[in-house]
Amino acid sequence: MPFIVDLHCHTQELSFDGRVPAAEIVRGLMAAGFAGVVFTDHNHVWPQDDLDRLRAETGVDSDFLLASGQEVRSAIDGITAGDLLVYGPQTDLPDGTEVKRILELIEACDGFCIAAHPGVPRIGLGRLAGDFPIHAAELWNGRYGRNAADAAEALLCDMAIAFVGGSDTHSTRDIAGGGTEFEELPRSLADVKRLIAEERCVPWKPRITERVMKWIGKGMGERD
Repeated sequence: MPFIVDLHCHTQELSFDGRVPAAEIVRGLMAAGFAGVVFTDHNHVWPQDDLDRLRAETGVDSDFLLASGQEVRSAIDGITAGDLLVYGPQTDLPDGTEVKRILELIEACDGFCIAAHPGVPRIGLGRLAGDFPIHAAELWNGRYGRNAADAAEALLCDMAIAFVGGSDTHSTRDIAGGGTEFEELPRSLADVKRLIAEERCVPWKPRITERVMKWIGKGMGERD
């Protein structure tokens, strides 16, 4: 039985461009059969107490992974390199944090990082994804258009790196738009890191028919 977790998700509470309350995201993913979510708000990590309150509010059981990392626009010598999903450090990291510093922080807490949407120009790492000891890269991102998806596949196909997926949720229609399918249920970020290292996961994306029916069900007026 596969276990799908969304490793890339933004909330209304902590992301300047997030439009969906965290509780709505959790309930939506539960309804879609997901096994968990890791919030990756821009430059902010959810405190564990807040995650505990969210779990109680939504009523999800202990088997549902509810955790937090953060998305950071990294830099190399002061020049923007691309977005990294950073898991483990509990300090909020500002955009412009040097890749070297991010890697140091990750090593200190046994965390990990993922190249977010590498196929997107300017905000993705692009070919730099192969130059650093990052743990994985998003082969699938729920907000990829056709060109970005093709670019990511062409870019990553010859890299010795694990592939994952995420929804990159910002609005309601993004919920369950992508994830990572694991061979066993990850109960912590440490489990996620281990399963990625063991290559016991693959990117997951919804079938086109599922996405079309979801949009139809919500009505044209809710698209953005």
